[in-house]
Amino acid sequence: MAPRGREPIVPLPPAASGAPGQRAEHAAGLMTLEKMIALVGERDPRVLVSELSARAAHERAAKAWAGHYPQLSVEYALGREGNWNAQGGPTSLSSVNTDNFHGGQVNLSWELYAWGATQKRYEEAYALAKAEEDRYRRAWDLIVMEAISTYVNMYRLRKQLEITRQTLLGHSKLLKVVEDRVGAKLAPESRRSDALLRVQEIMADREDILSQLNEVDTTYRTLTGLEPPADLAEPQLAKEYEAKLACLSFDDNLKLAYSIHPQIQANLRTIEAAAYAVEGMKAERLPKFNLYARYNNNRLFSTQGSTLPFTGRGYEIGVNVVWTLFGSAYGNSIAERIFLKEKSEADNERAVREVERNIHIARDALAAAKGRTAILDETLRLSDEVLNQRQHSFSVQAMSDEAVNGLSNAYYSRARAATALLNLHMREVVASYTLVESSGLMNEVFPAPLSVRGPIGPAPVRNFFPGRVASMNPADGMPLERNVMPDLLTRKVVLTDGMSTTAEPQSGTAPAPASSAGGVPASAFDAATARSLEVPPVMLSPAREAPLDNGSPQPPAGDAQAPAAATGTTP
Repeated sequence: MAPRGREPIVPLPPAASGAPGQRAEHAAGLMTLEKMIALVGERDPRVLVSELSARAAHERAAKAWAGHYPQLSVEYALGREGNWNAQGGPTSLSSVNTDNFHGGQVNLSWELYAWGATQKRYEEAYALAKAEEDRYRRAWDLIVMEAISTYVNMYRLRKQLEITRQTLLGHSKLLKVVEDRVGAKLAPESRRSDALLRVQEIMADREDILSQLNEVDTTYRTLTGLEPPADLAEPQLAKEYEAKLACLSFDDNLKLAYSIHPQIQANLRTIEAAAYAVEGMKAERLPKFNLYARYNNNRLFSTQGSTLPFTGRGYEIGVNVVWTLFGSAYGNSIAERIFLKEKSEADNERAVREVERNIHIARDALAAAKGRTAILDETLRLSDEVLNQRQHSFSVQAMSDEAVNGLSNAYYSRARAATALLNLHMREVVASYTLVESSGLMNEVFPAPLSVRGPIGPAPVRNFFPGRVASMNPADGMPLERNVMPDLLTRKVVLTDGMSTTAEPQSGTAPAPASSAGGVPASAFDAATARSLEVPPVMLSPAREAPLDNGSPQPPAGDAQAPAAATGTTP
């Protein structure tokens, strides 16, 4: 049996939810937190952004490793050359010669010793690539936490909406009784005003819940690309918390987070890369020893055939020393990298404090929830007991003012107790996942989605072609169709009277009916309403109202419809 206040949601028929013409695309079956996170992982572009950043960083590391290899180049020339000679004097002589030539040259350059500068450049690039891998895992953790928050809020607000609907139904029945007593001169007019005020307060709470639910539904559509599901499974505590973290002390929890949290690991690798950058720049100041070799083969022959072809071959091999003594501002470059290293250390300190704070808050929330759950369970039990007593007194005391006030307070107390227990359980669920994320275990609970490009890892040195993984998109990196723009950017919007011709209503609030005086209907009850007051309303397990439904909630069979609100919105 589920704990009190945590019964599953019973939805209305699908036809009752959604606006006319709205896309009705839902995931098959009961929506669970695991299903939602899987949908988000398949669609969220932030996953792809982080993955491609890590892959690009590994390609940069491979390019830095290529600095260890000899650099080989080939040159070839083909052409014609000509000259004109003239000699002055008593006898002028002139000659014109044109020759064809072609030749080639092979060059080889290999860095022999640079005081470790090349290796340090590679170590820096590789450390940054590993940091990008950690940032990829961190980005996935944040996406999962956003999905968890959206799912939990959607479940919580739907349950709160049902609690509010049932509370409003009970007070609406009481309002009808008070109106009858005022009409029969058995109660002053102020009693009717008090009852109306309580109904208005409940309806204001309902509108606030609907507004929040609309925002959560929009977030769900953005994350998954689907309409909000009709059925939601109740979110439970994180399994990794119950299996691994609940038995750890605070200090052990911190040690675990320091050793595996992806943000801390990314910062540590960035600090390592900055240290390599400082050492590499210091090595750049020193002389570099390079092996060089060159071989050429040139051929020159006359077009007139007056001279024999000339062929020249030669080679060079040796070691050269390059030492830049002035003009490269090495001191500024070293200082820049020192500052960047200290900045990375400060970033890591900030991340460590944030992780420590989140672990503190999550553990305190989970510890407090254990004690408060028992208190709120007892409060809900007592509110049920008081509600039954007040309903009995209401029927015995012939609907007196005291009985009406007592039953109204009982309805209100029951709703507050049920809402408090629901909110506590949802905070406990979020705190458990927050603790898992802050401890660095989120990837064990919800692993990052597998990429079609395969696992992320070191890239080999490629001299000519980018490889199959980098060739999965069009060669120029652009869409196959040119001038492709989103529909929202190309659609022409025509404004008339300050409103777009394509505008659709976004709010779940209907306009106030003209027949209401001052926004308050005279009465919307029938005789069955007063007769049904002795039946205690079920607060948490009746048919749930659709989140975005503009229609009035349907009470159980035999009950009357709830009255229209003073704002004109149907409850």
